[in-house]
Amino acid sequence: MKIKEIILLTIIPVIMFVLCFLFLKDIANFYMSWFDPVYAYLFNGTNLAQGIFDIGHIDHPGTPLQILCAIIIRITFFFQDNSSLVEDVLYNPEHYLQVISLILISLNVLAVFVLGFVILKRTNNIKTAFFLQFTPIISMVSMFFMPIIACESFLVFCGVYLVLITFLYTYTENTLKPRSYILWFSFISGLLLAIKISSFPLIIIPLFLLKGVKNKILYFFSTILLFFVFILPIIPQYANHFNFLNNILTHTGRYGAGAKGIIEYHLFISNILNILSEEFPFTITFFGLLITCLLITIKKKWFINIDKKQKKLVWGIFIMFVIQIIIVAKHYSFHYLIPVYSFVILGLYAIIKLYLPLFKNYPIKIKTYLLVIIASIVLSGFTTRLYVRYHFYPNLYNPMYNTKTFLEKYNNTPKIIIPLVYGCALKESALYFGMVYSGNQKTKYAQLLKKKYPDTYFFLKDRGIFDWQKNIMKNELFSKYNQFIIYTKGSDKLALKENIKALLDINSNENLLSLSEIYTNPINEETIYLLISDTNKIKNLTSLKLDIFCNLEQLDSNKTSFVDSTRKYLFEKGNLQSSENPYSGKYSIKLTKDLPYGLDIRLKLIQNTFFKITVWRKSQSKNGVIVACSNDPTFYKNSTNVIESKSNGWELVELTFDISKDIPDNEIHIYVWNNGNDVVYFDDIHIQEYY
Repeated sequence: MKIKEIILLTIIPVIMFVLCFLFLKDIANFYMSWFDPVYAYLFNGTNLAQGIFDIGHIDHPGTPLQILCAIIIRITFFFQDNSSLVEDVLYNPEHYLQVISLILISLNVLAVFVLGFVILKRTNNIKTAFFLQFTPIISMVSMFFMPIIACESFLVFCGVYLVLITFLYTYTENTLKPRSYILWFSFISGLLLAIKISSFPLIIIPLFLLKGVKNKILYFFSTILLFFVFILPIIPQYANHFNFLNNILTHTGRYGAGAKGIIEYHLFISNILNILSEEFPFTITFFGLLITCLLITIKKKWFINIDKKQKKLVWGIFIMFVIQIIIVAKHYSFHYLIPVYSFVILGLYAIIKLYLPLFKNYPIKIKTYLLVIIASIVLSGFTTRLYVRYHFYPNLYNPMYNTKTFLEKYNNTPKIIIPLVYGCALKESALYFGMVYSGNQKTKYAQLLKKKYPDTYFFLKDRGIFDWQKNIMKNELFSKYNQFIIYTKGSDKLALKENIKALLDINSNENLLSLSEIYTNPINEETIYLLISDTNKIKNLTSLKLDIFCNLEQLDSNKTSFVDSTRKYLFEKGNLQSSENPYSGKYSIKLTKDLPYGLDIRLKLIQNTFFKITVWRKSQSKNGVIVACSNDPTFYKNSTNVIESKSNGWELVELTFDISKDIPDNEIHIYVWNNGNDVVYFDDIHIQEYY
């Protein structure tokens, strides 16, 4: 192997690295971008890095990427000057994300070099090796996602290696033993499925290529087995993932939303047109494969001397493309096709290899010119697409940094983000998003983030004001601080206006809140307001409407309900009273897996009130939830938020929420729930309603 050939094989990897680095620089900070999975993977990677097999984000499932994040986080932390891994990640998230991104970029760049190197070594054909190195960069969508901590970046990596194994099996002899091919095909296919289940059409390729039913069956079951190996951390939750997939299949909206049904036909056709117009190299290859498959069927004599594996490969890639198009057309998004983009170049190569023998009587110059023309089209098309579809530093980097710089002048001012958006100038929004998807570690992370960002709040019209841990009463907050920064972002100006109106509604005839616009960034649709609050007057607005306390010591005459301290209210399931483990007095309520509900109470209410509910809980597994809901699914709140702990294992759990809209029947149902398998004790429930 000549030095100049090795240098040639480094050209595309170097181009890839430079482009990905520019993309990464343009992103600047991941919390400023719209890539919503990034912080979810960071938090779940942090879970695994602690040795905690608790994954809160299982939709893709994405487990291999989370494991990779955990490894990188653990290694990166080794070089940090901090005694707590969790605090270091939560307080310096962008540092860890940048390291993970650079490693993902490096893995993809290395994969492309290995692809070219191995093909050159096995074929001694530098043209073939160099051409197939275009595998990832032929798609601008794939290139754009490579620096992102998301499934798509890892799918590119796996796709390159699947292309390599497929090429070796189809076009080289005795490179690997047959069983070795089955092992490699199964390993990569299982990994692809574990990263993103929607990439399953790719497993069709080996099914087309492998000889014999026995080998196909062995490959299929090996792939399934390895899939479950790669998702081991989420096996206990796999029923939830299955339900998620079932909802996607049986509903017309994205992520299982929308009306019941398989597809919406007008959207389906529209999405197919979008798919075929998104990446023209994919479209050219797709129609090239379609025509070639038809010719293979109709003009069999043309291809009589062609190896069967080459014809099977063409059919396999074409069928795989068709299935992926059908899947993506149901719920279209441009990055859903990334798994099949990896086979665009190999598909072109397969087509060329089939047709070249038909030109065997033509001079070598004509065939050379043909290849040069094809390569020129690929290169010019890629360059044009890069220019047309992406200009560096136009959208995110400069404008968002302008907002970030402006906000630095108000570092010590409490902030309210409306609504809770992913991709804004405030890091807290992305951190909250990641925390929500962190499984049972959410409570611990919320406490740390509350410590780091004590004066950051969020607001949604239907939820009210909330911080990292719980809902906050508006009047209580506005009487605490005399000014706030209100950060808003979004194109729906009407919805933002309604949210701001709801935020300022504090049930007062006086003008106690003053709002003024101090900054706007039309490029990113950001507006910042300064809110001035008359703290003294607002403090006097709040009154306690209802105060119910029950220590679970006294039952009614029927021994079926607990009686509160005023003897006016009853809490159901008094028959579950237990003297085994009280927090105070002699009794508590014992909830088990078979009898999981207790302390039920129904209260009549009015709009624009605020509830604060606390109950003491003792649970070895940390299960046990406070629930408040309406008589239909329109209103449902629950909490496991611990605000105080005792050395004897008892914890004070709190649920807070606003009633900002009409509730069916003007009635709310409050109860406690043992949501686990172990015994849970509850004691001393306290319900307060403020007006």
